Amino acid sequence: MSADQAAMDERQIRVFTALRERSPRLAGIYRALLEALRFPADEDCEIARASVIGHCGRELMNGATAVLSGVEIPRPSPNSSALKDRLPSLLKDVDLGLDQDLIPVSRSVAATLDALIKTVAQEQGRNRRLASAAVTDETDNNHPAIQQWINAQKFFAKWTHLDRAGDGERACPADDVIRGHLRVVEDLIEVRTAAFFDAVRSIDDLLAIANATDEDEA
Repeated sequence: MSADQAAMDERQIRVFTALRERSPRLAGIYRALLEALRFPADEDCEIARASVIGHCGRELMNGATAVLSGVEIPRPSPNSSALKDRLPSLLKDVDLGLDQDLIPVSRSVAATLDALIKTVAQEQGRNRRLASAAVTDETDNNHPAIQQWINAQKFFAKWTHLDRAGDGERACPADDVIRGHLRVVEDLIEVRTAAFFDAVRSIDDLLAIANATDEDEA
């Protein structure tokens, strides 16, 4: 057993091994997440620990959908964040607080808002399609497991950035809650890689038979 696997239970070793066969980068992210969960946070570092776990969980889920399904859907370009960043400069001379029903805006503002709305819809649809591809091979877009996956993804994304709420304004999630969301990811990886483990076991069985035959002939 490698040093990477020494602190993992049997299930975690299976997930780590399957990921490593497909993407060493994702296996490393998964290992880092488990390491962060192994130890409680130092005093006043609870939010920082939650952020590290959030980053790892988000990146693991973002990468796992393509790795497990083989489906890749390009992100919209520019993305919604880039479009939102354009608005302050475009609206700097517009008083949106005017007490009137209609507030005129320039054509460039209207075009950016239109692009932003469409891009957000594309991003949301992309996330669901990727989840559907990973969970059901896109055979059932309404499968309950897809919503579980999306909920877990939202959970990890929520804890990614420290500046989403001021220090002390939100309680860190309990480790059991984190593990519950991580379990959704691990379950999918186990199910989608079952054939890999069956093949490994078959190879091990064949090697054992071959070794036993060699010993008998010797």
